[in-house]
Amino acid sequence: MKLVIKLLLTAVAVVILAKILPGVAVGGYVSAIIVAIVLALLRLIVKPILVFLTFPVTIITLGLFSLFNLEINLSIVAAVLTIVGYSMNDTVVIYDRVR
Repeated sequence: MKLVIKLLLTAVAVVILAKILPGVAVGGYVSAIIVAIVLALLRLIVKPILVFLTFPVTIITLGLFSLFNLEINLSIVAAVLTIVGYSMNDTVVIYDRVR
């Protein structure tokens, strides 16, 4: 019963977003339900894979912050992202060059 309610709510959200967003159209309620089923299947398949792949990074990050008693603020997040190779300005930082 929960699954049916979630699918119907997702289908309603798809229809509402199709009304709000320009360039997005839904053929009907059947199409919205099909989109909801596809999203549920993607959530079912992709979410465990992403959780599994990001778990070590999460443990390392939380472990380092708790080990050194650091509080997490925007400066620390920016520093960690820069070390990893991302930037807050949608550019990729590679060593000392910005691309």
